[in-house]
Amino acid sequence: MRTLPAKETVRVPLHTGIEIIFSHENFDVQKTEEYFSISPQVEGRFEKHKKTLVFVPKQLKPETLYTVIVKKGLPLLDSAKTLAEDYCFSFETTKAEEGEKKFSWEMDNRLVEFSTTEEPFFSVYFPTRTKLPSVNIALYCYADDQAFTQALQKRDKIPSWSYLTRNNHREDLSRLTKYGEYQTEFRSVDTYSHYLIFPEKLPGGYYVAEITAGEAVRQVWFQVTDLAVYVVQDAEKSLFWVNDLKTKKPVTGATVSLEKGKHKVQGNEEGVIVVEQKRNGEKENSAETEYALVQKGTQQIVVPLVSMGQNTEPKQIKSSDYWKYLYLDRELFKPGDTVNFWGVVAPRKGAEPLQEVVVELKGTGSYYQWGESAPILSQKVRLEQEIFTGGLKLPVLNPGYYYLAVKVGETTLLSKGFSVKTYQKPIYKISVEPEKMAIFAGEKVNFTAKAAFFEGTPVPKVSLSYNIWEQQGTVKTDAQGVATIPFLVPRDSNAFNNFFSPYRSFYLGLNTSFPEVGEIYTYSNLWVFASKVYLEGEVKREGGDFVLTAQLSHVDLAKINQGEDLSHDNFISGPAAGYTLKGTLYQDVWEKEGEGWETYNFITKTVEKRYNYRHSVKQVGELETVTDEQGKATYRGPWNLDPENSYYLELTAQDKEGRPIKKRIDIFPHSQRDDGYKYYHFQTEKEEQVFTPGEQVAMLFKENNQVSPARKNGYLFYRGQEVIADYGVFDQAEYRFNFKK
Repeated sequence: MRTLPAKETVRVPLHTGIEIIFSHENFDVQKTEEYFSISPQVEGRFEKHKKTLVFVPKQLKPETLYTVIVKKGLPLLDSAKTLAEDYCFSFETTKAEEGEKKFSWEMDNRLVEFSTTEEPFFSVYFPTRTKLPSVNIALYCYADDQAFTQALQKRDKIPSWSYLTRNNHREDLSRLTKYGEYQTEFRSVDTYSHYLIFPEKLPGGYYVAEITAGEAVRQVWFQVTDLAVYVVQDAEKSLFWVNDLKTKKPVTGATVSLEKGKHKVQGNEEGVIVVEQKRNGEKENSAETEYALVQKGTQQIVVPLVSMGQNTEPKQIKSSDYWKYLYLDRELFKPGDTVNFWGVVAPRKGAEPLQEVVVELKGTGSYYQWGESAPILSQKVRLEQEIFTGGLKLPVLNPGYYYLAVKVGETTLLSKGFSVKTYQKPIYKISVEPEKMAIFAGEKVNFTAKAAFFEGTPVPKVSLSYNIWEQQGTVKTDAQGVATIPFLVPRDSNAFNNFFSPYRSFYLGLNTSFPEVGEIYTYSNLWVFASKVYLEGEVKREGGDFVLTAQLSHVDLAKINQGEDLSHDNFISGPAAGYTLKGTLYQDVWEKEGEGWETYNFITKTVEKRYNYRHSVKQVGELETVTDEQGKATYRGPWNLDPENSYYLELTAQDKEGRPIKKRIDIFPHSQRDDGYKYYHFQTEKEEQVFTPGEQVAMLFKENNQVSPARKNGYLFYRGQEVIADYGVFDQAEYRFNFKK
């Protein structure tokens, strides 16, 4: 069954019809009226167009959430079959057309919290830079957490996708205590970043603000607290980690209250609270979002939880529940060809094995597709030992892009795309491969080109044109259909002017010089290492000096040429002792241009001067050192570096045959590492992210490129898939566990 508008569609035109496409035509349109409902109620008439029932509404209201239900029991004519269950879908209508353009603005009204040490602020959005109206903030507070939670649950009944309806929701403020009223202005950081900042800090509590700017009114809910809570949930338990924003330490002995205080759990000294509770929707109103109250002494915070809810329907299969792979026999087809496919769908831990899947042919031919399209063809395929295979014969499709989707019910497990073209198949094929996968700069390699008919017979005397780097030429196949293309890899700096990688790829393109029928083309790649030594290093500031620590290693390409990947461990063979390292230190120089301009900084709450800067580089000095028996070299810079300026060091070394290897190392200011930008990420201690059962896995939590500094009970780690398998609070920013199959 399909509908128009589709389920959860927004900005639906006010003049739309409502279509329901059934699987059969033999239904009575008059009888259908008894099984059809729309809420809010709308007058209208019904029409039938083959399998499609159409409700033509007399008038839909703007910015309204409508829900349509086709009730179970709807019968077919001349059949005992009826609709097995209710079919329900919702959509939201668009705004009414405006006459005179008025100032409009929006804000993110999701639940947020602020500490008692900061003024609350919110991102706001408006499309114009015309004169902005003043802003009025009427601030109200709730008596306690229960009153606040009830207000949130009332708003949460509106679906999150229904933006306009959710945004227009209004709390009845007449029952609340008014805390204060403020007149203020929008603040802009730049053309696109605008903020609304409250003029004062607020005491701990639960608040709703009604904000008026021009004729537009918005409400936003927030809480002020010095507790910070991280929560993760599975179907059987919830894990809370509670910290104090002022002390920046975990809160010992905090409590979590659920179900309006009926269920309480106290945390440990590390700030962790584990609530062992099956979240299977056994509460009175399982449609409500549940909120937990976390408190310690007089400090409180309300935390929204993921609602598992009461669900009488079968468990929805998720794509993430399965290991999966889909292979197509090729990527290019002609209209009318058969697309042969092969795939695997294997359950992960806790998932049920599948007996069959549905393979659907989908697409419109366009390479840019929006929304979900109806399937062109579909086929049920049985799984045998978690493997499925089959073929779909394409109809006469328009040339373009299509894809196969593998589905179970309404869940798409995976998909694979392909192109359809009206092309002429060439009369033979060509291939090309290098005799080695990787070599060093300055070495010679031969590429072997072959031409053969599709059944394997060689094609002699075929003229082939090739292009690699700055070399072009033509070769001709011999009686065995083989030709050799020699290539001498350059050693000049233009080919290897890279401070960040020890190797680069050289691409060889090959095509027939005189295509007989259809284009015949292929290509190959060759990895070329700049030097037989590999250079690594880091620099640390120590006062006005810096300390360089470098490592030089020999490079061995044997593993790469045996088919291994280009990871670090597959080409490093041992320390390079007694080699000279040379370096040049440069300073980044930034000079102000013009008079600058003023902008508001919403973090510091001040007006700041901004400038455009012109960048240049100044050479500071040079260095030279020699590696020891372990291939290591240490050097202390004698220059008095400005702690507020950035520098970089260009290091070079040469192998025994004079091939250079380069390395650039940035030296950031003390006060503003990485220009003040910080990012956080996980990284395995081992570079290659492949592990064998029983091997220890070490996960490092990093701030930029450095492991985050240690602090007492400063890091919560947990792991799992469907369930929380393990967790712990640690001083160090690293987590270790043994890998299991």
